[in-house]
Amino acid sequence: EAILRGEPGSRRDVVLLNAGAAFLAAGAVESIEDGIERAGLTIDAGLTAQLLDRLRDERRRADAAKPAVDSAGSTP
Repeated sequence: EAILRGEPGSRRDVVLLNAGAAFLAAGAVESIEDGIERAGLTIDAGLTAQLLDRLRDERRRADAAKPAVDSAGSTP
């Protein structure tokens, strides 16, 4: 999570390399260097952190919408 919020270091470098390769494989960039740059800009702009927060919010809403289930597996 810290990496998606912009924490620098070797773990971030690995994430950028993997994301850069994914962008290249998807045809979204012309080179892995372009993909690495795009991934870094995306993280640094806060977009990955925003997405993580949105996914967590969606999960909370989905969990809250589930009916309560007792230990026997039936709903009240």
